[in-house]
Order: sequence, then C-alpha cells, then structure tokens
Amino acid sequence: MQQPPERMPLKNYRVLDLSRIWAGPYCTKIFADMGAEIIKMESLSVYDSHRGPVSPARGIAAYPDGEPGEEPWNRNGWFNCLHMSKYGVTLELTEAEGRRVFEQLVSISDVLIENFRQGSLERLGYTYEELRKHRPDLIYVSMPAFGNTGPP
Repeated sequence: MQQPPERMPLKNYRVLDLSRIWAGPYCTKIFADMGAEIIKMESLSVYDSHRGPVSPARGIAAYPDGEPGEEPWNRNGWFNCLHMSKYGVTLELTEAEGRRVFEQLVSISDVLIENFRQGSLERLGYTYEELRKHRPDLIYVSMPAFGNTGPP
C-alpha cells in the first residue's frame, strides 16, 4: 500500500533521470516510489533499448497480449514497469535548444542520475563542475556499467 503524499520521504526532491536499460531506471523507480519527482530524459537518436525494437515480432511477452500495436515503443511492459510515475522529456544534447532546456532542468533538479558509458556527458561538455554552475548543490550519480575505469 502506498503512503499518503505527505508521508513520502522523498516528496520534496526532483531527480533528473538520464539512465537507460535496467540499473539506473530501477534506482529512479525506487525514488519515485518514495515520492520523488522524476524527469526521465531521452534522446531520439539514442533511445532506451528497453522500449524494444521499432518493428517487433508478434507474440513477445513484453507486450500486452503479445501484441506490439501501432506504437510498440510505448507498450513495452519492461520499460513501462520501470518508468511509471515519471515525467518524460525528449532532448538532443547535441543541439543548442536541447542544451538550453537540459541546463534549465539541471538548475531545478536536486539529483542527476546517469548510467552512460564512462565520460559520455563530459564529452558533451558537462563535467560535474559545469553542471554545478547551474545547480551548486546538485547531487550527481554516475553509474556506468563497467565503472569509471572500464572501457569507454
């Protein structure tokens, strides 16, 4: 049974979720379950592969009744289970407008969580120091699959 909103321990926190696949989305799902506001950020050029293939075969258990439907990227049960109770936004960090909106979102977020390959945000110009210019008390969680010293 879910707690009333006033008793949720993370109700006053906002998390900018740049994570994909499993570990990061599961982490932010727990935060959402505890009352945090989660903003799931995706890119059109690199979408979360848990959404499934664009043209999936019929009968895959991840879809309701095994039917992918007309928009299978919005029907995948694995993706929807990990991302319910989250807001969503699609931005391209390689474009000026996407960067502007991203920086705005950083400025209003308490936590940023990403699980990209080691150094991905830095290659886009977003080091922790740069992110803190937009939110000095930002908590930044980087959790690449192969750690900070693994393959890039």
